Amino acid sequence: MKQLLIDNIDDLDFNSEKIQNIDKYDISGFQKTISAVNNLRELNFLKIEIHELSQLSNIYYDKSINDHIRVDGTSYNEFKRLVNIIKHKCSATLEAFDQAIPDQQEYSISVRLPDYKDLDQLSKFFSKLNKSLEQAIVNEHVKGNVTIQNFDSGSLWVELILGGHFALQFVGALTRTAAAVRNQTYQLKIIEQHVRTLEIKNDTLEDLQKGLSKSVDVLVEAETKNLLDQENIQYDSEYLGQLKYSVKTLAELINDGTEIHPSYLAEPEYTADFPDFDKLDQIESTIKQIESSTEE
Repeated sequence: MKQLLIDNIDDLDFNSEKIQNIDKYDISGFQKTISAVNNLRELNFLKIEIHELSQLSNIYYDKSINDHIRVDGTSYNEFKRLVNIIKHKCSATLEAFDQAIPDQQEYSISVRLPDYKDLDQLSKFFSKLNKSLEQAIVNEHVKGNVTIQNFDSGSLWVELILGGHFALQFVGALTRTAAAVRNQTYQLKIIEQHVRTLEIKNDTLEDLQKGLSKSVDVLVEAETKNLLDQENIQYDSEYLGQLKYSVKTLAELINDGTEIHPSYLAEPEYTADFPDFDKLDQIESTIKQIESSTEE
């Protein structure tokens, strides 16, 4: 929300000039204002003003190339009033954010917790998250660390500082790998559920379950090794085992509803590998992508 406000608040402005002797105004540079308002539409506290603004159809829906329009005084005054209200609300919200929530750092992440109802689940979540991140980055290979920056008890988000840009980049790649493993594991689970509906012997079902479990282990190892190769990290068997745990655990947490997002202050070069959680089901293994490129 804060980044959305920062990205659009400066565009909540336009130029205007009153026409002498008549109740008319020339408005220019207003299309960027309308665009910013539409970008802010998802913020529920602006719904009334945006709805009222859309009723000024001669301004709101104008798409003229020169970004210039002449309107009557009533339309102008209403447009100006609504834009000012929106701008003031956005400014007040940004100020509230600054006072209530510590600003992110370039190498911090925001973690969304699953919507747990049980305290034991919450305790296990933080234990798994901490262990998976620490085993992945708190070492000589990545040289990161994991510390809490902020945890708002009234929300499902926690802010963590990772200790450096490479640690941030690596966690992005780790999260994407875990998301890909989650998707592939989900497909294996579908196969298992389908087989359970068939009339087969218990010993055959047990063999199948063992086979699927082994498939998951093979998948996790292949994806983990690919991650290390992509990040040019030399590793031993100990670190490989630790990172396999991190990938598998994060995949399970993501399946439960966990999301991991980079700081809005981070440079794009360090955040490119973070997955888009709005398109979680579309994330594929990078191994498949490499194979496809090789075949092409």
